[in-house]
Amino acid sequence: MIGGIEPESSAYRYWHILTKEPSREIYTRAPAKTMNTNYLMFHTMAPELAIEDLKELHQQNKHSKNKK
Repeated sequence: MIGGIEPESSAYRYWHILTKEPSREIYTRAPAKTMNTNYLMFHTMAPELAIEDLKELHQQNKHSKNKK
């Protein structure tokens, strides 16, 4: 938490503003656990690239769950 604000909350807001995707869909694709786990990898990227990578990560996880 930074100054009372979770770091991922600004990422969610930017994601919504950039893509116009509903918040519910964004939180489904990138829950807080995913955001926190991948923070070190994505925090230095351009936000647009990080969002695309998070979407891809979600698809990979979705496909791996379907294979089980």
